[in-house]
Amino acid sequence: MKQTYLIILVLLTSCATKIKAQNTEANEINNAVNSRYISSRKTFTGKLDDIENKDIREKIAKELNRNIDADKAILINYFQRGPNCITYKYNNETYSSMLNNTVNISNRITAEKNAVDFFIYAKDAFHLDLLKDRKDFIQDSGFFQSNVFTIQENCGAFLILKPDGRFMKCYDEDYFTEVDNFLKQK
Repeated sequence: MKQTYLIILVLLTSCATKIKAQNTEANEINNAVNSRYISSRKTFTGKLDDIENKDIREKIAKELNRNIDADKAILINYFQRGPNCITYKYNNETYSSMLNNTVNISNRITAEKNAVDFFIYAKDAFHLDLLKDRKDFIQDSGFFQSNVFTIQENCGAFLILKPDGRFMKCYDEDYFTEVDNFLKQK
């Protein structure tokens, strides 16, 4: 069982090393879509076998304290701290509006595509005060940051895990086209 879990973690991290934002002081945050930001975006895809898929789905459900139907795709919207963060420059009102749009778009896409969505944030995410105030957001215990979203170059990421084990993990803040396209794939 431990071996299966290790395989799953390796697949989900897709051989990426853990990269943490070392110094993310205000003057070091890149909040523009420029070459630095573009090069920090990363996407990983793959397919878990049936045992790995069942195991990771159970671990996610346990971590979120939610029942997740086996026939539903899972979409984890993840918010974290990273040195490339377009939304860092947003004031509270603008960021709150952006969060509302994110939730609405995610809810609409998942309702249309037989999926469930979750909104998870790291303990050190930017705009932490706003994230904590939202009832539809869950603070990460460290499970997702340590095991799934191990690269902290951007302040946004997502994971889609389909019922058949196919997955896509992407580090970026503007990702709903990728989410929609991946969920459409048969």
